[in-house]
Amino acid sequence: MIGWLGARDLVNAECVIDRAELRIVGSDGPGYEVHADYRYTVAGRNYVGHRVHFGWGRDNGEFHLRLFEELERHRTEGRAYPCFVDPTDPTVSLLNRDFRFDIVGLSAVFVVIFGGVAVFGMKAAFSGARRRSDFP
Repeated sequence: MIGWLGARDLVNAECVIDRAELRIVGSDGPGYEVHADYRYTVAGRNYVGHRVHFGWGRDNGEFHLRLFEELERHRTEGRAYPCFVDPTDPTVSLLNRDFRFDIVGLSAVFVVIFGGVAVFGMKAAFSGARRRSDFP
């Protein structure tokens, strides 16, 4: 969420995809990661970027598969691809800044589960300590 909010300040630029790679990772079932190298120009200076997105590295959904296909299509056709660049530091860039509801939803589940267990545990500990102090 923080990465997405920060990415809103990035400006549009065009880049050339030099390499797009889909890696299959993980030992607990297939997970995918997209890696890429790309070039772009800002204010007459050339830069190289590698950051594809600001989310987690891998997932087992279709996000990485679709993104890889899109990047590879632009690379093979030699077409420019939109990228996003920090106007105050053009060395910072990324290719995709979409908000991913699936990742936020998954994170929220973990926050609720582990946060709930922690709150319940603290409540039980405090009420147990209070009961012990009532009986000398």
